[in-house]
Amino acid sequence: MQAVVQTVKRATINGGPGPVLFTDQSSERDDGIELPSDPIKENDNSMITAKTASSFISADEIRTEVSGGSLIKGGDIKNAAYASYRFRPAKVFHGDERGVVDLVGPDAESHDTISPGEFVWVRMQEIVELPSNMMASWWQTHSLSQQGLLLMNMSVVEPGYFGPLSCLFVNFSRSEIPVTSTTPMAKLVFGQLVGEDTGERRGNRDTPEGIEKYDYEILKNSLSRPSEFLRVTELEQQVQLKAKQALDDQVRDLPTRLLTAAGIGALLIVMLAGVEYVMDKVVAPVSPDVSRAVDLKLDELQKNAEENRQLKEEIEQLKARLEQLEGDEQESR
Repeated sequence: MQAVVQTVKRATINGGPGPVLFTDQSSERDDGIELPSDPIKENDNSMITAKTASSFISADEIRTEVSGGSLIKGGDIKNAAYASYRFRPAKVFHGDERGVVDLVGPDAESHDTISPGEFVWVRMQEIVELPSNMMASWWQTHSLSQQGLLLMNMSVVEPGYFGPLSCLFVNFSRSEIPVTSTTPMAKLVFGQLVGEDTGERRGNRDTPEGIEKYDYEILKNSLSRPSEFLRVTELEQQVQLKAKQALDDQVRDLPTRLLTAAGIGALLIVMLAGVEYVMDKVVAPVSPDVSRAVDLKLDELQKNAEENRQLKEEIEQLKARLEQLEGDEQESR
């Protein structure tokens, strides 16, 4: 494989290790980064040994490997671009009643949605097979970050890993985010190491049984954590429940407070002031349904108050008419 090589230099300061310094050894391209024209010089207090550290694999090299059936099994060369490979989702693991949504199987769903504030694990379609002299890193895609779906486990895939990959996402937006089998969920950037990593080989999960075991482990992880970041919906429901209870208490106690020695006149005054009274007491935010119920109840109270006022006026008119009739009868006698 051919790649742009980056050289790392570590300075020694007063006999101890100093900062790592990078210089680009390739003259084939200019990324707009101005490098020092005067290299660091050796002296008695600092220096310096140079050693090639690693190089990143280009998109052309990734496509070559995918076409040859190595590096990414089940991959599509169209998903290799800008020195990375974009992975597509196979299954979405929800922490609620939706469970596991399959996007590629025989009974696959056409799409899935990730709710606002929700945690989800996503297992990718492709299988990664890294040689012992190569590593890879997960990176967030720009398109999903713009929508508010953020990758939470940007991590390293160790040299020699062989198997499927998964990512943890959180929806920080206020809207549901759709996901299909072709959605680019995350990018993998590959790095060529100097020498080989002699650590234990991990993975070997490219068989149906291995992938099933891998999915089971993801499912356990998804069920062991809250389904939502900061448990937003649960907290909102608790606030709405407390607001409704406070409202019910106010409505239930209202007749007792109204039936005082002041009589019907005080009752009418309190009814007319009911809107301000109730809203002052309900200090927590309420849902639209509860708000509509309050409005209907207050409208009913105001309507009853108006009817009582009209009835009182009619009674006064009838009383005056009765007194007038009694006076006319006495005069006639």
